[in-house]
Order: sequence, then C-alpha cells, then structure tokens
Amino acid sequence: MRPEDRAIARSWLEKAHDDERAIEILLGHEDPPWAVVAFHAQQLAEKALKALLAFRGIPFPRTHDLSALLLRVGTEIEVEPDRPDIVELSQMAVAPRYPEEPEPVERDLAMRAVHTARVVAARVRAVVLG
Repeated sequence: MRPEDRAIARSWLEKAHDDERAIEILLGHEDPPWAVVAFHAQQLAEKALKALLAFRGIPFPRTHDLSALLLRVGTEIEVEPDRPDIVELSQMAVAPRYPEEPEPVERDLAMRAVHTARVVAARVRAVVLG
C-alpha cells in the first residue's frame, strides 16, 4: 500500500466521522428531522466505503450507490451489496431530501439507516485503522 493511499483513507474517515457526529447531535433532540438523520447515515457509510477503497488503492466513481461501492470492496467487510438494508440506506442519499418524495422518512427508517451505517463504518475502521 502506498503512503498516500493511507492518508487519503484517513481523510475519508475524518469526513465520515463528521457525519457520525452530526447524527449524534441530531439524535440529541426530541424530534429531529428524520430525513436529515437518514441522509447523514448514508453519508457515513458512503465515506467509510470510499475510505476502504482508497486504503486499498482501488479507484471508485463519484456515486452515492452503496451497492456499487460494495461491489468494488468485495467480501473484505462481509457486507453483501444486495442486502435490503444497504439498498434502503443508499436511497437516503437523495430521495428524502427533495419535496417530490412521496414517503416521508419516519423514525424507524432513520434508525435502521443509522444502525446499518454504523455497522459498515465499524467494519471499515477495523480494516483501515487496524
């Protein structure tokens, strides 16, 4: 592994950590904007996966599609790209942030998104930070 790959990976993990902090701040409120919580959960997972790809020197596209990123990661973190929770989490990147979205993000969906994102991020950190 090249030293610059490790530095890029750490930068992605720092950005992911910012999303994780935003989630914690939002969850500290009595009635947070659940769509925003879910968005930051998606961002946490996305940035963590990009950190792992950078760490391995694997190029990746500009995408919010977690399944596409997981296909590049392979089996290293044992998260299947077609898992329903991954597909659901990917959808939190864009759709709930626009008024055309027919279904609002409720607490249960946002909390599932947070859980899934935390699992992905923890597994990535275990690899990247050892």
